[in-house]
Amino acid sequence: MTLALLYFRALAVGVLEKPRLVVAGGLALSVAAVLFAEYWLRCHGKPLARAEALERAQARLQGLSRRWALGQPLPSLAQEQYDSTNGSWA
Repeated sequence: MTLALLYFRALAVGVLEKPRLVVAGGLALSVAAVLFAEYWLRCHGKPLARAEALERAQARLQGLSRRWALGQPLPSLAQEQYDSTNGSWA
């Protein structure tokens, strides 16, 4: 957020009087805001339930199997369990 405040302060003082700099700065801030919002919504939201996560993973695996030769049958995702004691999947 500090970058946005510096940009608007420079705009108010008159440092950025050239229209190209104003447009480029506004565009850069807009892109940064969209990227930050996507990151925040994706990484700081409520975690998925196990059933929904498995459903999404299975759909992604089926999509990959159509594009690449993964072999038959598809690997089973439901057998994987997270071991919280050592922080790994088994």
